Amino acid sequence: MSHETYQPIACSLYDLYEIAIMRAQPVELVWYDDDGVVQQARLKPVGLETRAGEEFLLLQHSQQAGLLAVRLDRIRGMK
Repeated sequence: MSHETYQPIACSLYDLYEIAIMRAQPVELVWYDDDGVVQQARLKPVGLETRAGEEFLLLQHSQQAGLLAVRLDRIRGMK
């Protein structure tokens, strides 16, 4: 799954991610990892980033852990 072509997301979804970042509150996120396995975790969204034409949501596990970057087209749900 890690070599699939990035599929741009709807602007309305991008706006929801920006709002979640501004609220600085943890969210329950469901996404596919690089191996195509569904993951679910409660994480704090802290930013958006573009790398080589792909967009990522940056999330923080805890104060001590580093950031997790989830490609936007792999996110299946956020609440």
